[in-house]
Amino acid sequence: MPHLSRIKKFHLDRSGRTVEAFLALPPGLVPSLCSLEITDNWAIDLKHSAVLQGAPNFHELLLAASQITPAWIYTLPLSQLTTLTLPYARFAPDQVLAIMKLSPNLIQCTFAVAAVAPLNPRLSSSLVLAAPIVHNVQSLTFDLHSKCDEVYEIQQLFLPHLRHFILKSGRILDWDNWWAPSILRSGLLETLVLDDIVVSSQQLGQLLHGTPHLLELGISSGRMITPPVLEEMASGALLPKLRTLRCLIGVTDVDDIGALDLHLDMLEKRREKTTAASHIADVQLKLMTSQRISGVTRLGRMVKEGWNIQHVWQ
Repeated sequence: MPHLSRIKKFHLDRSGRTVEAFLALPPGLVPSLCSLEITDNWAIDLKHSAVLQGAPNFHELLLAASQITPAWIYTLPLSQLTTLTLPYARFAPDQVLAIMKLSPNLIQCTFAVAAVAPLNPRLSSSLVLAAPIVHNVQSLTFDLHSKCDEVYEIQQLFLPHLRHFILKSGRILDWDNWWAPSILRSGLLETLVLDDIVVSSQQLGQLLHGTPHLLELGISSGRMITPPVLEEMASGALLPKLRTLRCLIGVTDVDDIGALDLHLDMLEKRREKTTAASHIADVQLKLMTSQRISGVTRLGRMVKEGWNIQHVWQ
């Protein structure tokens, strides 16, 4: 591989042998390397990391591979990393905590989390203490493969600088309120996305009242935003800085028929600028109903008038 010493960003795709050959190179060959991406290697079983040990500028790693063991992750120069993305390999909660504890400089990270037995229990358990783990991460994404209450160890995280939090799942899961203290503690949250996570109206209200600086809200499942919350949003008493909204509007009973209209009322009032609330310029509504729902004609008119409102039916 010529010119290795000058490479700053390196992307390895598909070939497991090429990936292993690169990672097995001796330390010191990639002194300029800042970012490494390994993608589409679903079956790769990583064993080496020597070349990364001698890369003083290395700080960003994306591994789109499913066969990654905690033992291999622990061999990486984790203390250097500011960005770590592991979207497919599933880690137990204590393994996630151990990795974060070894990566104190992480600003942005993504983990797939499942309530599975640790592959390296002695090492991970020795690194995770009963006391809260203080971490300076600002952007945190979890892709859950177990129920929320089965990964409760994550609540040990103390995140005083958290600004962006995304919790998603490939199946519908119920929100558990023990998550709230960890993600709300900073008081700085700007992004809150709960994808396929069912949140009750009461739980959602509690979350929104704890996020005064929120710029983006995404809730694809659960109950709709209630009329009292919509009124507070319209006046700017709640989420005054919100600019992006993605939410579910479902019809489960007669009282819900006018829910779309209430959401559109809120959007129009914020745009009138009669309050300090910001205009919500980017809107996506998921309409889940088999019944007739009022407000659809009005929604179409608003879109023709230039509103950036996307809507999908499910």
